[in-house]
Amino acid sequence: MKTTEHYLYTDITGNKVSIRSYEFGNGEPMLYLQGGIHGGEVTYFIFQKLYEYIKSIENLLTFKVLMLPMVNPISWQQRVYYYPVGKFSLQSGQDFNRHYSEKEYEEGNVAKKLANLLRNLSEDYKIAFDFHTARCSKPYLYVEDRSLISLANLIGLNLNLFDFEINPTEFSGYYVNKMRQNSNSTKAFTIECGTHDDYSEQNITEVTKSIIRLLNKLLEVGEKIFECNFENESITFCLPQKWIYSAITGFAKFYKQPNELCSIP
Repeated sequence: MKTTEHYLYTDITGNKVSIRSYEFGNGEPMLYLQGGIHGGEVTYFIFQKLYEYIKSIENLLTFKVLMLPMVNPISWQQRVYYYPVGKFSLQSGQDFNRHYSEKEYEEGNVAKKLANLLRNLSEDYKIAFDFHTARCSKPYLYVEDRSLISLANLIGLNLNLFDFEINPTEFSGYYVNKMRQNSNSTKAFTIECGTHDDYSEQNITEVTKSIIRLLNKLLEVGEKIFECNFENESITFCLPQKWIYSAITGFAKFYKQPNELCSIP
């Protein structure tokens, strides 16, 4: 295993702030895992379990795995009293996960520098995952490309299929969107690992096992994994990205509930 510190900036006290990566295996870059872009979205415990597992099988790896459990120290340092307020940059007001479309960054704009660093670290990898948490949520995976559904089936989490073209401005500079547009056509996914500010051993185990399932299949078939057709009946929820506004105030009635079975048209 190779540990690297990637310099980000020097804070006002003169301390150098960096992010740490862990590289496992040898050969072609295959699997990239990052978390912690938004302060307060706790996915560290999943990375801890994945770190222990990947380290235990490192001698079997025929490809590279790169892991960055905490990619955004800025967001975790933004606090009101004791609580992180780390979804948006206090410098620009922009979501930290909306800077990936810009190749160049303004002098002093650390959020853009961070996005460039993460994009450069991950762009050579075949598969990439960005770990988040959501509001009142169980773990689920979402993709924006139907061609990724087979691989998503193997991972085994509930699946949301997003159509970002319906509202492209809202997701401009979004990590998953931009990674699949790079020269390597990285197969990029977002995993929502559970609820904000919540520790759930069940959710941690479910997400950890989903990545281990993918790793084990990669060890078995290598790049042929992209030629396989995996089916999974646990795909339970399809959510096209579409905004609907009511003419008057009132209550909304949802015809599909979380975890309720529905078909993908």
